[in-house]
Amino acid sequence: MLLIILVLTAAQIMPALSWDWSILGNLFGSKPEEPETVPALWLGYVPTVHSIDPVVLDKLYAPNFENMKFKLIKFGSWKDLLEALRSSTIQGASLPAALDLQAVEEGVPLQIVAKSQRHGSALIVANDVVSIGDLKGQKVAVDELASTHTILLYRAFGNDTNLGGIQLVVMDPQEMAPALSRGDIRGYVADQYIGAEDVLTGKAKWLRRSQDVWKNETCCVLTLNKDFITKYPKAVQELTDGYVGSGFFIDKNHNMTVPTVGDQIPIDKKIMDECFKWGVSYASLRPTKTDLAYLYDSLVKLKILKGTLDINDTLNTTFISRTYKNNDLLAPCG
Repeated sequence: MLLIILVLTAAQIMPALSWDWSILGNLFGSKPEEPETVPALWLGYVPTVHSIDPVVLDKLYAPNFENMKFKLIKFGSWKDLLEALRSSTIQGASLPAALDLQAVEEGVPLQIVAKSQRHGSALIVANDVVSIGDLKGQKVAVDELASTHTILLYRAFGNDTNLGGIQLVVMDPQEMAPALSRGDIRGYVADQYIGAEDVLTGKAKWLRRSQDVWKNETCCVLTLNKDFITKYPKAVQELTDGYVGSGFFIDKNHNMTVPTVGDQIPIDKKIMDECFKWGVSYASLRPTKTDLAYLYDSLVKLKILKGTLDINDTLNTTFISRTYKNNDLLAPCG
């Protein structure tokens, strides 16, 4: 039954078939174009709830791709995924925007073509923390210095480059909740799934959600090798259509999200339901230059990144603009 519903949903979201204009060309004697080579596209991801969309894409859309040979590749860490991008072992990835910008600074030829989700993070604190000012002088954890999580703290403290006087520490997300329980830290910024589990068990509370401090934050993104984008625009358009459609599917079918991706991303439905209540969304995935530039400039002000990029070269909205324009069902999200 699940497979039937998935197929029907995909059929509803997929753009309408267009005319095969080559037939008309043949009628008037024009020479048929040589068929474009079908490329292989290996897309990397790390199994977190911020990477649900590529898994849905793999199950819902990839079996029907006509313009590429698609393969979804799972990595155990962002470090391993970034190394694969550097070596061109994979042609694209779903990953945090800040890490993408860091990789481009290092010379990896990437362009962002879509967001992965919105409103997906939160500042989680000990139950006795009343206000943001209570964190001054205290240890607060993030998973990476180069991250939207760091910038959420930066904004929460009024764009203060001293981050309100907190002690910022880098910690594996899986260690954050135990560290908070032990009192080793007083708070952490992480994806809502990690925070929601702590809140549901009564061990902590959320003090700020990402949308409370940065409504249009750019967190995770879909990024592709620039050479691949140039050579295979049909494949990129097909991928973008499916990616946006996957996010739309998630937002419209919360109850199906966990059974759809559970074999590749272990998720507790109760915790994921709490994330949806907090406002995490996988629709409206168009990235903007303004928000991406703010993220980059803020990371530069905090001396986490160097400031050597032309942000225009790191963003390509051509394909996602077509996705929203050409599909009546998706257009309201774009």
